[in-house]
Amino acid sequence: MESRKVVDNDANEFVEFMAKKKKSKNTVMKTKLDYYLEEDNLPVTQEFNILSWCKTNGLKFPTLQAIVRDVLAIPITIVAF
Repeated sequence: MESRKVVDNDANEFVEFMAKKKKSKNTVMKTKLDYYLEEDNLPVTQEFNILSWCKTNGLKFPTLQAIVRDVLAIPITIVAF
C-alpha cells in the first residue's frame, strides 16, 4: 500500500508540472523588436554615427542591421519639378 501512495504522489507532481509547463507556453514570446525597444536610449549628440552603431550592434540586432543597410543604400537624389 505504501508504494501505491508514492506512485500516486509522483503522478500528482507530474500532472502539476505539466500544467505549469502548459501555462508557461501560453505566455507571449518576445520578438526581436521587443528586445530592441527595451534597450536604453542613447544620448542625443551631434557625434552619433549610425554606421558605427550598426557595425557594433549588428550581431545583437541582425534584422535591424539589414533594414538600415537597405535604407541607407538608397541614393539621395534631387528631382527638379
